[in-house]
Amino acid sequence: GRAEKDAGDAPDAKFDLNAATCERMIPLAADLGAKVFALEDGWQRNATPNTGRFGDWVVDRSRFHAGLLPISILARERGMRFGLWTAPIAVSEKSQTAIEHPEWLVQKADGRRAGQSGEDGAIGMCFSDGWEENYAQSLHDLCRELTVSYLEFGGNLFESDCVAPTHDHPVAHALASQSEHWAAFCEKMRTLDPAFVLNLIDTEGPETTAWQDENEPANLESSAAANGSSDAALYANADQTRAALYNQIWTRPPFTLAASAPCHAPSDSASRAPDALEYALTSAAALAGNLELRGRLDQMTAGERALVQKWVAWHDANRDWLAYAQPLGALGRPSNSNARGSKGAGGANAPTPNLAGAAPASHLDGALHLRNVLQGRYGYLCLWNSGDQPDKATVTINPGDYFVRMNFAALAVTRLKDNSAAQFTAHDGAFQLTDITVPAHGWEIFELRQK
Repeated sequence: GRAEKDAGDAPDAKFDLNAATCERMIPLAADLGAKVFALEDGWQRNATPNTGRFGDWVVDRSRFHAGLLPISILARERGMRFGLWTAPIAVSEKSQTAIEHPEWLVQKADGRRAGQSGEDGAIGMCFSDGWEENYAQSLHDLCRELTVSYLEFGGNLFESDCVAPTHDHPVAHALASQSEHWAAFCEKMRTLDPAFVLNLIDTEGPETTAWQDENEPANLESSAAANGSSDAALYANADQTRAALYNQIWTRPPFTLAASAPCHAPSDSASRAPDALEYALTSAAALAGNLELRGRLDQMTAGERALVQKWVAWHDANRDWLAYAQPLGALGRPSNSNARGSKGAGGANAPTPNLAGAAPASHLDGALHLRNVLQGRYGYLCLWNSGDQPDKATVTINPGDYFVRMNFAALAVTRLKDNSAAQFTAHDGAFQLTDITVPAHGWEIFELRQK
């Protein structure tokens, strides 16, 4: 689990990021069971005042009068790693770096600079020799000073069509060089700590070792406006999380994936939507190897805190099984009723349980975590219903498809919600759960274990 002090519920809330807020949030994050406390965009400024926030990566002393070291110490005293957000190639045009080294900027064939969407009009550096070495040294020194062992990256990383003739890549073919420099940057950061985590958010580019990709749901307040209610926003973001993970899990091991969940319902929710919040938490906690919590921890109700603690603890205890997560491809991509029968990016060779009995326009999607028995458990079967009506399916699983040996006579299937036994039948090397009913906007998780 990871807790962030981030943009919370309001678009400009990151500008409330300061030492007092962090000092209030850190004990709350630790009590939830978080392993990392990370500061989002807003902790930094440029070397010269009023020149933007990107490029020089200097701590904003107007927000953190004593710097970030006291915040790092407080987080680590509570048993958490300390982390920072940064943008690898974003620089403000008036930053000291951009003024002193314009030759490092990405150059387009038409003479334009590479804009960085979402980063307050910043432009892009080419992640090649000059800039990568400067950026790596700056971040290395900062992280060493603050004992940072987690970095989260925003914005772009690769700009493959850079035509700058002085960069160490062929004109308009920068991707290979930028990838090599990214690998060099990762290696440099891990000289500080072999377990240093580098988390890229939705960055497109070639696969590189030591990456973590995260699906970041849309802003909850924006989604609430679009969907008509806060509950609808929670459900929509949860469905979006599963849809993104569905695509990634076909080709990426789940322990390299992270997924975000809100820590509380939006502030305009009259009921604080406990069912919707749990739907969102399960959508992230039961699919990705790394769970991230976003939002204002100090706005949580007692019920929300208990709910988050429950799923953080469950996720932490089950990472050895989450590492084997695979989508239930026969149900198709989450929130896409027309995808029934699709096997996704895994293709025909990806093992897929047989599902029958779902409505023609099924709203069900799911995942299976299955491994050879460990500590008496085989794993979990997870289902979600994004529809407005209850739905059901019959699931048949052949453990041999997953290279798992299973003694059906000693198999117990338990419904996680109430710890009740679920009935199943076994035949022809497979076991079957019949007519599993999932309520509207609901979820079901079944534990598979030895008796």
